[in-house]
Amino acid sequence: MQGWKTYIVAAGAILTALGAYLNGSIDLTQLITAIFAAVSAMTIRAAVAKGPSVKLVVAPLLVASMFAFTSCANFGQNAQQVLGPLSQVQADITYLGGRAKQYISADNQAKLHNFAVQLNTTANADLSAVYALLPSSTGSVTGDLLVNTLKMTLQLIVTNWSHNNQTLLSYFHAVGNGLLANF
Repeated sequence: MQGWKTYIVAAGAILTALGAYLNGSIDLTQLITAIFAAVSAMTIRAAVAKGPSVKLVVAPLLVASMFAFTSCANFGQNAQQVLGPLSQVQADITYLGGRAKQYISADNQAKLHNFAVQLNTTANADLSAVYALLPSSTGSVTGDLLVNTLKMTLQLIVTNWSHNNQTLLSYFHAVGNGLLANF
């Protein structure tokens, strides 16, 4: 059981949150928050197991992203407050990409570049098509954290601005430009 307790507890938390959502006890915002917290715990556990070099990069990024998402009282209302203006989103993605780049293979860096180019030129907010361009795994905890952060950011953008296509696409382009700074 050593090393598996965190994963078992986190999986139980996800199943409990899903059951509560299906039962109507919690709303979608609370479900997403619970799942994100559980996945974050698993990611921290994986980072701890990998050693100190990974902990130095992953822990601060993960704690900051957990704080940003779980401190929101209302996911939709506070999305812009969490993300900030377009320039901040681009700067944040540029920073995260710069920190993760050294841990991502050349092949996956090329996939991230292609993703950024497509995201930067898209006129369509179809997340399934956009996500299909991302590598399923980068081969590193830090790279996977970047990919998951990209997915969460895009989901937050779509959740908040699906009614305003121009704003939505502007944020998509900010994410794409942030990635292009490193990939």
